[in-house]
This record gives sequence, structure tokens and C-alpha cells, in this order.
Amino acid sequence: MEHTTRQSDQVTVVELSGEIDVSCAPQLKDLLLGLLDEGKNQLLVDLGNVSFMDSTALGIFANAFKRAQRAGGDIKFANPREELRRVFSITQTDKIFSIFDSVDEGLSSFQ
Repeated sequence: MEHTTRQSDQVTVVELSGEIDVSCAPQLKDLLLGLLDEGKNQLLVDLGNVSFMDSTALGIFANAFKRAQRAGGDIKFANPREELRRVFSITQTDKIFSIFDSVDEGLSSFQ
């Protein structure tokens, strides 16, 4: 897994790429919790370049999501490939997380 981050007004866009599985779980957890610790509570995770994601990633996303909400923020997701949409759907996390077709749609949702 690789990542970049950028600011768009009050939203931090986290662009992930590669595979997100148990082997990179500590890196993903440190990334998200580190941003939240910095007070960046409005996160948009761009999944457009993620080729695979397992349940470990969903658990990390869920924990970070709860923590962001407790701090008055939110974590939303954008641009997932069809395979990732299926993961969200099968696990019914698409009913918990806000998932958008594009980064622009996701950014607009924070306004």
C-alpha cells in the first residue's frame, strides 16, 4: 500500500494505492489515526487506485470512522473500483460509510 495526502479546504484527501490487507494494516492504522491526532477530522479516502482490500482494512476504517465522529468529524470514501464496492456491499458497510463515485462528489458532500 502506498499513500499521499493533500488538503482541500477543511478536508484531508487520503489517496491510497495498491493492496490493502493484513500486511499493511499497521501502516494504514498509523496513517489514519495520525491524521486524526493532528486534528484532521474530515477525511476523504480516495480508493481509485486500490486493487484489493480485505476485512482488516474495513475494521481499521470502522475504528477510524468512529473516532472521527467522536471528534465531530467524518471519514468518507470516493472512487472505489467495482470489486471494492462489492466488499462494502457484502459486509454491509456501505450502509455505514458514505461512498461517492468521485473525489469531487465526496468533497462536495462535506459542505
